[in-house]
Amino acid sequence: MTTTDTTFKKIIETLKIEELPEEEQAEFLTELSDIVFRGTLARINERMDDATRDDFTALMETDPTDEAVEEFLAARVPGADEAVEETIREITEDIQASVGVV
Repeated sequence: MTTTDTTFKKIIETLKIEELPEEEQAEFLTELSDIVFRGTLARINERMDDATRDDFTALMETDPTDEAVEEFLAARVPGADEAVEETIREITEDIQASVGVV
C-alpha cells in the first residue's frame, strides 16, 4: 500500500466515508485524487524555471506516458517527488481541522 493509499484510507476513516455506498466512496476518491493532482501540479509548477516549464508544457502536449512524465520531473524538477506528499499532508490537515480531529 502506498503512502497515498494509506492517506486516502485515513481520510475515509476520519470523515466516516466508509459508511457511504461503494459508488459514493469511489466518487469521493476520484474527486480527492483530482484535488491532489491539481495541488501537486501547482507545487511542481512553482519549482520550475521558465525553460523547464516550457519543456514540460511541450511534453504534456504529446500525451506522454506516466513514466515519461515521472522521468522528466525526476530529472528536471528538484523536489517534485515531495510535492505529492506536501499536497496530501496539507489536504489531510485541512480535512482533520474541519472535522475537529487533531
